[in-house]
Amino acid sequence: MEACRHHNPAAKVVYAGTRGQYGKPASLPVSEAAPQQPLGIYEITNVAAERIIEAYHLVFGIRSCLLRISNTYGPRAQMRHSRYGVVNWFVRLALDDGTIPVFGDGRIQRDFLYVDDCVEAMLRCATSDASWGQVFNVGVDRPTNFVELAETVVRVAGAGRWELTPFSPERKAQEPGDFYSDIGKIRTLLGWNPAIGLEEGLRRTVDYYREHKAHYW
Repeated sequence: MEACRHHNPAAKVVYAGTRGQYGKPASLPVSEAAPQQPLGIYEITNVAAERIIEAYHLVFGIRSCLLRISNTYGPRAQMRHSRYGVVNWFVRLALDDGTIPVFGDGRIQRDFLYVDDCVEAMLRCATSDASWGQVFNVGVDRPTNFVELAETVVRVAGAGRWELTPFSPERKAQEPGDFYSDIGKIRTLLGWNPAIGLEEGLRRTVDYYREHKAHYW
């Protein structure tokens, strides 16, 4: 933000934060007005970044827009480990004809966002004057639980299986429970709405990695 202030004050900043900034939601769906109570270091750094960007917007007039993005999946993400992107890791396990671990009872709900929809939201924010100074949830207001996710991945891939797995103590401590986004604000102000449903997004993802497996495994 200092570089923008000194060298390109006309820049437009679209910051990609995370739905994890909210922590455990008090009510569903979660709106942008909900309190932020992050449970992990990564999420805490996103809250701090938002505050910095917001200050530069207010004090120095650097146009900015803050996004809180749900679980994103799709082509061209790394596939070598499970640390980023639960849906893509499920896809890898299925394509390897492996077993997908579904934690707890598998009924925890999330909103899973296809990457093309995420990119479209970012582009709308970058090109619309209505976005400056705003915070937007970027997600899907139709939640899916993890059993449904795993079953859909296995069906679309035509391979793999899933099983219930106990939470590790650390994972359980950081698990926020059910979460899905209220996207009414970005829909109203920018006309954005997710266009790719979960099954279609998974089909595109499976097809991509099946074709390009050698570059990602």
